[in-house]
Amino acid sequence: PAVPSPSDAIRPSVGGMFPPVRRAASGRDDERGRPGSLEQLVRQIGGNRLRDGETVHLYLDVSGSVEPFLDPLFAAVRGVAHLVCPDVHLFSTGVVDAPAREPAKGACQPTGGTSIGPVARHIREKRGRRAVIVTDGEVGGIGAKDRETLGQMILGVALTSDRERNGDLARLARHVVVLPGP
Repeated sequence: PAVPSPSDAIRPSVGGMFPPVRRAASGRDDERGRPGSLEQLVRQIGGNRLRDGETVHLYLDVSGSVEPFLDPLFAAVRGVAHLVCPDVHLFSTGVVDAPAREPAKGACQPTGGTSIGPVARHIREKRGRRAVIVTDGEVGGIGAKDRETLGQMILGVALTSDRERNGDLARLARHVVVLPGP
């Protein structure tokens, strides 16, 4: 029998698969809303070979609406720490870096909202090309510059529910998975 990985904590049960869709803007195939694990998504975004100095940046929504998911999400982040940037980027209305091997709830205090703008700015500052964003998908409006930043990179989105699987952020992603509930 296979030994479960820490990301198995948020692996969904085998269930109804959502049909593949084609992204209108890019024409890339996408299986939006497909059940999957955080580890699978990180591996998809990372690909087989990363260029020197290139890494997958992991952004974790720690806003109040995601709070019920944080314990299993932190376990999953620890499980993929060897596959991502040494720091996980925690966000709500700002971004705070924390060690991916030991993220902590208190590292980023929720501010009563969620905004993808600080994430896009952080990506521009870090010159990131590959990122995975873990969120419920309710990230506020996406401005033109932020949309361009997110649309030009290799982006994966792990949603904590399927409510936003067709939302603005999911439409910008190359791969979208829906994680199970708490």
